Amino acid sequence: MDWDSSNTAQSALPGIAFLLGGYLGVTTKASSKKLIIVTICFPVTIALLSPLIRYNATKAISEYKNGVASFEQGDADAAIACFTRAMELKPDYALPYAGRGFIYSAKGDHNKAIADLDKAIQLDATIGETYFFRGVAYQELGDADKADADFARAKELGFEP
Repeated sequence: MDWDSSNTAQSALPGIAFLLGGYLGVTTKASSKKLIIVTICFPVTIALLSPLIRYNATKAISEYKNGVASFEQGDADAAIACFTRAMELKPDYALPYAGRGFIYSAKGDHNKAIADLDKAIQLDATIGETYFFRGVAYQELGDADKADADFARAKELGFEP
């Protein structure tokens, strides 16, 4: 590729390659107005990161289970802390959002509950309990229409308390 400094994409390549080099195994060689990408070791990087990704997922599940156990033992604050750690480890894991939302609702903080339950539903719209608990929060806030819609959706998904 001939180097053309007026081309924004081309002028960004050395910086991008440098930034990614440490993370993706990209090495570059710039020479006489040419940029040569020598190697891209993306599959190797993925192979090296896979255990870390699995560790975070496993640790997130463990934190979620600890949160459930803490709540069952009557320690809502410890449960919230466990659910929060699970979310930090695996932000796309819906159950900790649902668990924390349930606890916020039980503690009377229905707006926080709805925010967490919204996120849980965004991540996994197939968990009927999440709709039910959000319906309870809406009901407590006096929004019967939203509560009824969530209760109906929970029932469609097979959840009936």
